[in-house]
Amino acid sequence: MKSTSRRKGFTLIEVLIALAILAIALTAAMRAASVATDSANETKLRTLATWIAQNRIAEINALSVTNLPGVGESNGRQTMANIEFEWKQKISNTPNTAFRKIDVQVLRPGNEQWLANLSGFVVKAAP
Repeated sequence: MKSTSRRKGFTLIEVLIALAILAIALTAAMRAASVATDSANETKLRTLATWIAQNRIAEINALSVTNLPGVGESNGRQTMANIEFEWKQKISNTPNTAFRKIDVQVLRPGNEQWLANLSGFVVKAAP
């Protein structure tokens, strides 16, 4: 009778290599999840900023039913979804005297990167 003393199982080197591969795979998965989360947050901020810009243009249109708004720049702050934003608007003349152009830019306070930049027009109602 032959007696074999071969043990079944993994060697230490095999276990270490498997752990290294697992660590690399988990690191890549965590990085992908982090990028996806950052992207979702950026999309949320840009969507809210666009809504603020649209609201500014709609508000100016609603207030300007009989008279066109004055030319100039103004700014302010607005909170939406418990997040504070800063907006800047510029109202300028157009070649047609019955129209005014409105440019609204929205950003986070203390940040230089604009999240939304929207343009619209106000029309003087015919008498």
